[in-house]
Amino acid sequence: MYTRAANSSQCHSQKNILNAESKQSLCTNNTIVIMIKSIMEEISGLDLENTHPALVSHILDAINSAILLMDHRDRLLLANSRSRKMLGQEVLKQGEKILEKIFMPEDREILLPNILKISRQQGEFEGEVMLRRFDSSTFIAMLATSAWPWKDGQAVVITIHDISRLKGIEKLLRNSERMAFLGGMLDDISHQIRNPVLAIGGFSRRLAATHQEKPQYLAAITEEASRLEELLNSLTEFIRLPPQTPKHVPLIEIVTTLEPVLWEIASEFDVGLDIHADRNLPEEPAFIDMDALQKAVQAVVTNSAEESLYNDNLQIKVMLESCQRPAMCATLKISDNGQGIRPQLLPRIFNPFFTTKTGHTGMGLTLARRIMQEAQGMLEIHSTFGKGTTVSMHLPMDRRREIRRMKL
Repeated sequence: MYTRAANSSQCHSQKNILNAESKQSLCTNNTIVIMIKSIMEEISGLDLENTHPALVSHILDAINSAILLMDHRDRLLLANSRSRKMLGQEVLKQGEKILEKIFMPEDREILLPNILKISRQQGEFEGEVMLRRFDSSTFIAMLATSAWPWKDGQAVVITIHDISRLKGIEKLLRNSERMAFLGGMLDDISHQIRNPVLAIGGFSRRLAATHQEKPQYLAAITEEASRLEELLNSLTEFIRLPPQTPKHVPLIEIVTTLEPVLWEIASEFDVGLDIHADRNLPEEPAFIDMDALQKAVQAVVTNSAEESLYNDNLQIKVMLESCQRPAMCATLKISDNGQGIRPQLLPRIFNPFFTTKTGHTGMGLTLARRIMQEAQGMLEIHSTFGKGTTVSMHLPMDRRREIRRMKL
């Protein structure tokens, strides 16, 4: 209990730091852009390239963020001292196309031109980007831009704020939450393992104390050992779940890929199966790791099929339909006509090792929800005791900004 409370307090403290850092980063960039834009408007009639570079440089050096002034052809006009330090280059040459050097190679063809185009067409831009220093090391930056008239076009002022520390806190927070979850799981593991170990130990001692064959003791030992093996296999699968590599998958392809697996489960448990896809599915593909989704669906459908132990006429329906939730493109609904879940048990169904079925590990729904969460999707359960259960798996669309995916 102390460990859980400590972890919870640590997570809360880190969230407060994270929120403060986020607000400070956004406020700093916005304020700097507004201030620099005002300065540039005041001196827009001056010849920065020849007459007053020192004046503007002194102003920019007073700002604790990297500042780059780019002309209408995206060549460097001026850079403050903070930018030279942040980018790891003592001299930034005037007239150099520096942005092509500090953006990641994969972002130079689409993201960089899009940012400059938005800046000149809409007057400003703000967003997170990955940048690289001149020594090839990388950092995450909050980049803000603003455009103002310059000669025959528009110049752009760019502010760069290193938010690597902020992202480090985010990662630490995720790790802390994961450790808190694993700490809670540890209590459940010790409880689940204790009973089989006590049974194995007890029957082994009895067997050793007698010279007669005791088939029932050997059967009990074998059964409990198998239970332990299944428990450890489930735990290993959960802990070693590989990172997902999402790709664009057409919605109808999801159904055709899952269909053989679903029929295999239905055949194993001798249950009825109905698979359908809505005719009005959106054209937007899902952005998922198909292998990971298949594991999650297998876990959910197997959990439903196990109801056949209590229902000889169990029917499972799998339906892919459109979804109105933000950032989701479709919902995979898995319904059964089993006995359903008692209302008082619903809050516990995703807990590791929670099960009402004798001889089961209770890790299926836990695994499925973790997969959906890591995919930035959602998993919900609606159940009516005595009538059945429906599991809704909301599939995510590509959340990457359009500015990174296609030229504007």
